[in-house]
Amino acid sequence: MSPSTGPAHPVTLPGRRLPFDISYDSGGRATYRTDDAGNERYLHPGQVPSRYRTAAGIHLCALGDPVVQLRYATALRAMAARQARISAGTFLARIVADRRSVRQMLDVCDVFVCSASEATVLAGVGQLVDALAWLTRSVGGSGRA
Repeated sequence: MSPSTGPAHPVTLPGRRLPFDISYDSGGRATYRTDDAGNERYLHPGQVPSRYRTAAGIHLCALGDPVVQLRYATALRAMAARQARISAGTFLARIVADRRSVRQMLDVCDVFVCSASEATVLAGVGQLVDALAWLTRSVGGSGRA
């Protein structure tokens, strides 16, 4: 999670890290070489210093357990009220594991980041055009993306 202090200056909170290393092949497919989601059990929203709760934007990186990510995003939303724009991302494996929780992230976040393949699985459809239509209906006129 990186509350932004400016356009090029993310701030990473102190404490345990969830390191991951991604490589991409020439076709743009990702391979996760390191994914240390095991440290998630040490994370809790109360670790966010109060001075960051007024940030203009907070990005919540994808976590290994979509339920943990949803709980964290919901707590951040409550802490920041509507002052902060909250964004989050996900991974295809997380959608496959728990599509319901990942879908609930759409209601909590202002911006939700996913790839075309993640969008089709999230929407439960086979074509990107259908996934985009589903996502458009899901966010409606809410101002979320």
